Amino acid sequence: MCNLVFTPEAFVQWILAFDTIRFAIAFLGIVPRGTKFLGRLIYGKYDEDLLARSFVELGYSAEEARKRCRDFKEYIKKMKGTTTVTRENAPTHLILLLAKYIEKFSSPIVYGGDKSNYYINTMEMLHDENDSNILRDIMICLISSEKDIPDAIFSPKTGNPLLISKLADALRRPAIFVKDARDKSRVQSEKEKNAWKINYEGISQINNLEDDSKCIVADCNISGGTQIKNVITEVHREVNLKTKISDAFVLFRVDNNRKDIERIFKDLGVNLHRYFDLDETRKKEIYKIKELAEAEQRMPDYANSKDMESAQEIIGKLKKEKKYYYHV
Repeated sequence: MCNLVFTPEAFVQWILAFDTIRFAIAFLGIVPRGTKFLGRLIYGKYDEDLLARSFVELGYSAEEARKRCRDFKEYIKKMKGTTTVTRENAPTHLILLLAKYIEKFSSPIVYGGDKSNYYINTMEMLHDENDSNILRDIMICLISSEKDIPDAIFSPKTGNPLLISKLADALRRPAIFVKDARDKSRVQSEKEKNAWKINYEGISQINNLEDDSKCIVADCNISGGTQIKNVITEVHREVNLKTKISDAFVLFRVDNNRKDIERIFKDLGVNLHRYFDLDETRKKEIYKIKELAEAEQRMPDYANSKDMESAQEIIGKLKKEKKYYYHV
């Protein structure tokens, strides 16, 4: 009969052999993670061990690898769930998205009725799937914080139709794009009864709207308000439409235009909602976020703590200057 003698060396060998088998089973995924006993026994800290081994293979010492694993876990714990756009973090997301797409010019350009050294390319955002989804969710947060989900969304055709289409799809509501009076495709006819429908692209979706339907007008930004004002005026005077627009939503005002924008919309019986107004000083600070990020060969990112702090600092200044209009 063979007697097994467990020397310290043998014990260590048994442990190493078991650990190798356990690691191989975990790597192959033979046993489901959800298995009550075996799942815990086999996987244990498998993910952490795998990450540590990866750091070692990259040239770090075992101690440095363990420290980096701890730092990585803390980072994941901190960031988990925070990159999702919520009512609370939507303004910060917006600032950083603007920082990603802001451009600086050596001499002032005319935009929105005022001169500026900066241009925020909101149209370009819509050509990046991730950024366009973030922008859409930021708009949804603004609308849902002020109002029930509308029955229909009107927008100027010369505005940002890509954003409004994504917004309407997400809310499962019709989007109607109104042609401006200067639009060459606009039909001008007093005799043809159905001619007006050509000027409201998507109007066939709202045949069932009642007189008390909740309709809004929306666009990505505003300056003097002419485009959105024209849409409201068009809709309110169109005898074939039963509904009226009660609220206007834009993400931000692109300048510190001297016009009393609130009064313009109040006179139309419409409430204007937005996150904030930007002047040259704040746009310069937003551009600085992009500049510092590019110096590190990256783009402004919500997951970057420095970028987030800079964005929140700008928001704090906007609040003090009473140029911040968003309320959770």
